[in-house]
Amino acid sequence: MTQHSERPDFFSTRHARMDAEYERELREEAEKEPPRIGRRESEPHSAEVSFLFDVLSSNFPNHRAIWDLHHYFSIEGEQVDLQFDISLFLNFMINEDLPSYKASEFGNRIPDLVINILSKSTWRKDLSEIQESCKRLKIPVFVLFLPYPFATKVLNYPFLRVYILNDMDMYIPQEINRYMFDGDKIADNQARIKLPERIPFDLAIKKLKRTYLGFKPRFRLVLLKKETNEMYLSKFELEKKRADEEKRRADEEKRRADEEKRRADELEKKLQKLKSLHNPS
Repeated sequence: MTQHSERPDFFSTRHARMDAEYERELREEAEKEPPRIGRRESEPHSAEVSFLFDVLSSNFPNHRAIWDLHHYFSIEGEQVDLQFDISLFLNFMINEDLPSYKASEFGNRIPDLVINILSKSTWRKDLSEIQESCKRLKIPVFVLFLPYPFATKVLNYPFLRVYILNDMDMYIPQEINRYMFDGDKIADNQARIKLPERIPFDLAIKKLKRTYLGFKPRFRLVLLKKETNEMYLSKFELEKKRADEEKRRADEEKRRADEEKRRADELEKKLQKLKSLHNPS
């Protein structure tokens, strides 16, 4: 499900990657990128990484989510350092906190899914070098998401692209540029990307009330329960939902108690009226 812009200055990154000159530009930009500790560059970037880690940790305790770390792998004898915002290992436990993920220390296990939140300094590398490395590693699902608009001549906003490895070890891209949720209300119930069955969720986009600098729209990557439009919630959202539910129950109990008292008062008034009729003073 790809939505194409009618703007004359838009062109698809899927087509752009096939252009040799554009590929060369991406490689040059990636080489110029200075080394950094962590990937967070803005409040939206930090907020989305934290949110996704919270959702995964709160809802899938039997799977190991890692956030904002260097990942070290061996590809055809070459050691590579990849920075992922989120990596998810299904049915795999690492009980300690890590300074980095070194695959050689964990049976050369690769993530089942990785997510990178695009930023101004990393989006070119994510779309080229990181994507190619994930394909060579045979990471089953590679997700790219843009939380606020930039590079709009190249990236149609909102932007969610997912690469899914097929049986021939080729990445098949799926992309959506529409949001399913406007706040907590459904805006487009078809705007989702279905992930392989072994991944316990699907993906969609949510439009937030908050905006970015210059009142630019903000979007969020959300995890959906399979075959439904129900979102998996963060710990904070789960606690708020429980608190709201408890308040709703308390309000309902109070309403029922008030109604019972009103009926009792009305009955008492009727009894007093009958007594006065039978016993006039």
